[in-house]
Amino acid sequence: MRKSILTAIDGSAGSVEVLDAVEDFARLTEGNVHVVHVGLPSVADGDAGRLILQDAVSRLRCVGVAAGGEVSDNPDVCGFLSDRARELGSTLIIVSPKHYGGRS
Repeated sequence: MRKSILTAIDGSAGSVEVLDAVEDFARLTEGNVHVVHVGLPSVADGDAGRLILQDAVSRLRCVGVAAGGEVSDNPDVCGFLSDRARELGSTLIIVSPKHYGGRS
């Protein structure tokens, strides 16, 4: 069953772990992935956010996963991801719990 996956990254070590899971799941389900780099406005507007996003998308594409993405500085991360998933028709959202409301 083909999945449409939305994932959020921030360039941290947790993001690498999330991309590992996203890659595995996307390959297993022949899914496509939309990567969102969510950062502070100063990071999102600069090259750092775009480079983090480009690296993630390139990594996924190199292993045969259909991937694209965007950079966001929306301070309401959870609301933004929920709205974006709905707009994209994503059937799954994968994020790092450490950075998005989970326990450290």
